[in-house]
Amino acid sequence: MTITPVRSDSGEVINYVGVQYDISSLKELDRLKSQFVSDVSHELRTPLTNIRLYLDLLRESRDRDKTETYLDTLTRESERLAH
Repeated sequence: MTITPVRSDSGEVINYVGVQYDISSLKELDRLKSQFVSDVSHELRTPLTNIRLYLDLLRESRDRDKTETYLDTLTRESERLAH
């Protein structure tokens, strides 16, 4: 709410004018934006965490079967990020 004095020609306050804004829709929009950013952040962190884990496992592995499994997982998680 904004309240502004109305002055006469001599500068004396003779009245007030008030303007009220309904900002409830803006607050809801801000809440939805925050929720969206939180969801996107979570959706990006999960596959990135898996990719980092499997890259570390891949570096340590000498087993060909495990290497294939790790590469499959890395491919799946990178496709998940792209989607």
